[in-house]
Amino acid sequence: MRVNLERRSILTLKPKPYGKAPRTCSSLGRSYEQGPKRLRRTVQSVCSDLYQGFIGAAKAVFGKRVHICADRFHVAKLYRNGLENLRKSEWKRLCHILSEEERKSFKNVHWLLRQRRADLNADERRMLNRLFRYSPKLQEAYEACESLTAIYESRLSKGQGKRKLRGWMEGLVHKLGQGLGLASNAPVF
Repeated sequence: MRVNLERRSILTLKPKPYGKAPRTCSSLGRSYEQGPKRLRRTVQSVCSDLYQGFIGAAKAVFGKRVHICADRFHVAKLYRNGLENLRKSEWKRLCHILSEEERKSFKNVHWLLRQRRADLNADERRMLNRLFRYSPKLQEAYEACESLTAIYESRLSKGQGKRKLRGWMEGLVHKLGQGLGLASNAPVF
């Protein structure tokens, strides 16, 4: 546990069930309980990965008064899995229609799909655009991931966030139908 004594706040409370200790709710709860009670009472929210043991332990130790949320990294990993699966299937399809020279021109394009368009240089954006001409489905999925990432990176209230996420899901279902598998990985409120 790391604390800020001047502000009397917990900065990180990292359970220590690594190694041979099981990742059970009770062992994680014991790790959370190691912190001073006066500081544990000040906890207002817990940000966790999606492992149910962490979530269950936080609920057991801190009770209903604490808001538990999933960290953005693990949520992004879930919705980007849909893009990655589509990329693999589209690449198999494209291997049958592209010449060997064209396939080589897309070397390492999978790394570009994992980055935000704003972080790409001009040559990388051109390569992605060429790929998207061959696979419009991949472009739609990439743009859906980009727009969802933009929502997660926005400073929104809980209500605003819910409205944005609902709008994103409705737009995705309307635009793409159920074909990509992305909407099934998105959080539902």
